[in-house]
Amino acid sequence: MNKLERSLNEHIENEIVEEKERFKIENDEQAEWALRKIIESENEEERVNQFAETQIRQIENWRAKQLEKTFNDKEYFNGLLSEYLHSKRQEDKDFKSITLPSGNVGFRKKPAKWIYKDEVVLKTLEGENLNDFIKVEKKLDKRAIKKAFEVVDGKVINAETGQVIEGIEIQEQGESLNVRLNK
Repeated sequence: MNKLERSLNEHIENEIVEEKERFKIENDEQAEWALRKIIESENEEERVNQFAETQIRQIENWRAKQLEKTFNDKEYFNGLLSEYLHSKRQEDKDFKSITLPSGNVGFRKKPAKWIYKDEVVLKTLEGENLNDFIKVEKKLDKRAIKKAFEVVDGKVINAETGQVIEGIEIQEQGESLNVRLNK
């Protein structure tokens, strides 16, 4: 039986035991024991994560080397094809492409690249009143909203005017257990 099977069997046995009689903490010593168990679990979690990170790094390094090799191979063969196509074009100035059983290879004109100087273009468009080409992005300042308004009976209210701010829902989150460990 391997580790994984043992772990699964232990888990199943623990599930059966938990169904019969669930442990309850009844005093400070048991609470302390539970905190130590949490610390042990966190230490194990850290060990597992470190091990996994090491494995992930090794796999990523392997992948990078393999991909670099395939990239270099593709570049090499693309270079050979480029030389071949240029020689074909020297023979025939109208030559564009060649179709072969495994694919086709040819020349394609690249579209012009537009390089923008945003501030200059904005100033020019605004000066010519061409506002259709300018985006204005509206966004809520949620931090300022929380500071400026009050919550009354689950509604957000402008305290100065008494107006309800529509579109904001308040969901109470209740309490959560907070465990701070001394490691």
